[in-house]
Amino acid sequence: MWRCGAFAIFACVLIASCAHPVPQDIAASWYPLQPGDTWVYRKESLDGNMAHPDVERWTTQETIVSAVAFPELAGTLVTRRTKVLDDALTPGFLAANDLAKREPPETHLLIHRGCLYELDGWESTCAEGPTECVPAFDRSRRVRPEYRDALLRGDVPPGLCFPIVKGMTWGRVPSTGGSDLYVWDVLGLNADPFGPPGGRTYHMASTTGSGEAIDRWFAEGIGIVQEVDEHHGTYDEDRRQLLRATIHGKSQSYQLAPARTVPLSEWDCGGPGWRHFSRADGARFSGIADCIGYLSNGK
Repeated sequence: MWRCGAFAIFACVLIASCAHPVPQDIAASWYPLQPGDTWVYRKESLDGNMAHPDVERWTTQETIVSAVAFPELAGTLVTRRTKVLDDALTPGFLAANDLAKREPPETHLLIHRGCLYELDGWESTCAEGPTECVPAFDRSRRVRPEYRDALLRGDVPPGLCFPIVKGMTWGRVPSTGGSDLYVWDVLGLNADPFGPPGGRTYHMASTTGSGEAIDRWFAEGIGIVQEVDEHHGTYDEDRRQLLRATIHGKSQSYQLAPARTVPLSEWDCGGPGWRHFSRADGARFSGIADCIGYLSNGK
């Protein structure tokens, strides 16, 4: 476990911050990130033929091990451990693409001004440097000055911001020049059947590259319950779905309907696409014409 003295940057953190709870801002009621909170996800990576894809399926257990005041970045530093519980590949899936073996065993999040930032790992948010993305930490695990300065002036896009409201947008920062990449839009509240029943689940989406979009379902008081990262065109899809969560010592299992995303063009409706995608409310299409009609009419 990383403790208060593990980094040179922690010299400015009071010893007491390890022993006493850190005062929480509004993010705490939305996304519980206290030591012991745990989420178990089923994950999938699919590619090849959409109708009969090659698949990797694995299960991870993500556990919060610490949450301490982090003055250098004006927030709370959360340390999360990830354990791979199982991993299976279909015969056609390339072993070299095994994502379970690349799961980082430890990652860090920052709660800063009501927003959440992934500081490392696959989902890390970076500061834009002159020629490249500048990650939060250098090889010695010190905070990069460029990242700190960009964060404090509001020039690093967050992964989540609270409180979440339908129609809300975050992630547009000055250094990206108005680009929509990694800008999140909250599309709806309980607008489809893909969240836990009886709760408040927000569907949000972002564009992550040419032809690539990510949809996320976030349940208030639980966290991310589903996510679909999909390339439209050449088929490639990564998914995660919550199976169990332990929040404040209370455990809950979930049997969620697998999330579906909307088609972005008539190309998506062709072949098996009309069976794969759905309307925004999760309803299935009756055929290719129905799918194309939805794109034309917006409903």
